Amino acid sequence: MTEKLKLIDHVQAINWNRIQDDKDVEVWNRLVNNFWLPEKVPLSNDIQSWATLTDDEKTLTMRVFTGLTLLDTIQGTVGAVSLIPDAITPHEEAVYTNIAFMESVHAKSYSSIFSTLCSTREIDDAFRWSVENPYLQKKAKIIMDYYRGDEPLKRKIASTLLESFLFYSGFYLPMYWSSRAKLTNTADLIRLIIRDEAVHGYYNRLQVSSADSSASRQRSAKSSRTTPSASCTSSTRTRCSTRRTSTTPSVSPKTSRSSCTTTPIRRS
Repeated sequence: MTEKLKLIDHVQAINWNRIQDDKDVEVWNRLVNNFWLPEKVPLSNDIQSWATLTDDEKTLTMRVFTGLTLLDTIQGTVGAVSLIPDAITPHEEAVYTNIAFMESVHAKSYSSIFSTLCSTREIDDAFRWSVENPYLQKKAKIIMDYYRGDEPLKRKIASTLLESFLFYSGFYLPMYWSSRAKLTNTADLIRLIIRDEAVHGYYNRLQVSSADSSASRQRSAKSSRTTPSASCTSSTRTRCSTRRTSTTPSVSPKTSRSSCTTTPIRRS
């Protein structure tokens, strides 16, 4: 076959001097300023307190961390990456790549905890459990189905839920041990992860809100085209005015909002 591969016409480089949404820069800067690596946390200081845990407590802790590792793996290799095609600005794309990288750092952090506190056999058993446990796998499958689906809004919502309560429910146990003066350095590492996830969740919620507002405007526009009269009822009349988005680079199309006021009809 002599047919040549068709190349795209052009590729636009990201320009950080032309910002369309200030939130992209705000979140990017926060993520960069928060950057850390697990090697900087003295996890070996927890070896003594780890020895005071019972075998069941050790197993529980390892399984909690293995479950978190699985979620971080999903978010770093599939979740954050799946949001890039629906990004509105190149800076939003850059934020997602940053998030994906830090999720991989989080996943590696748990391995650092394991290698410091556990034996090779215990580590292998924990990861084997993560594959064989049907409940953990079902949780992962539900999230993956949304990430691989064809509905952008649901992908964003799934990402927000993962970055919030799915992660935070796993953070309870290390915080519990820390409150009892056990695994305190491990808890310090978890706090660094929590700090990252707070920013990730904040940014994801912004994108969900923006996407939902955009979808609502599209539905309203479609409804107005199919309905002969304005959106009025026998008791109220609604006036809606939409702010036009500025064409200057400092204002984002994502931040456009519709402001509606409802005025009751006075009856004589």
